[in-house]
Amino acid sequence: MEEMAQPLVSAIIPAYNAAGYIREALDSIFAQSFPDFEAIVVNDGSPDGGALESVLASYSDTRLRYLRKTNGGLSSARNAGIAAARGKWVAFLDADDIWLPNYLNSQLVLLGREPDAAAGAERPGLLELFQSEQGAEIPARLGLAARRRRDLHVV
Repeated sequence: MEEMAQPLVSAIIPAYNAAGYIREALDSIFAQSFPDFEAIVVNDGSPDGGALESVLASYSDTRLRYLRKTNGGLSSARNAGIAAARGKWVAFLDADDIWLPNYLNSQLVLLGREPDAAAGAERPGLLELFQSEQGAEIPARLGLAARRRRDLHVV
C-alpha cells in the first residue's frame, strides 16, 4: 500500500470483537466531507481478527491503516493508535459508533474559532481536544503514548 502524505487528522478506531459492525464505522469515516485524514484500526488482540481483516480487506482506500497488538484494553489500543498517528490532530471513534458526514469539518471549524480550547467529551461540540503548543496538559486518560508525542493534538 502506498504511503499517503501527512494527514491533518488521524482517526483511531480500537477494535475488539468488532467485525460484525466496524463496516458502518468505517463507512461513516470515509463519507466525511473533510477528506484530509487517515483511519487507523487497532486490533486489540480480538478473537475475531480474521473476520475483522476480511472486512478491512474490502476497502481500497489508502487512508486506511491497520495495526495488530496483544489484548490490553481500550486505553492500550488508543495509545497504540496515537503512537502510530501521523496527523496533527487525533480523533477517536469506537468501532460500534458512526460519525455524521460533517463531523471532522465541524470539529476543525470549531478549533478555528476556539484555538486555545481544551475540553473533554462532556463539552458539547468537542471530543477530547488537546493542543500541546499552547502548553496544555495532556489528559491522563490518553496515557504515556500521548505524553511522548508533544506534537500531537486530539479532537
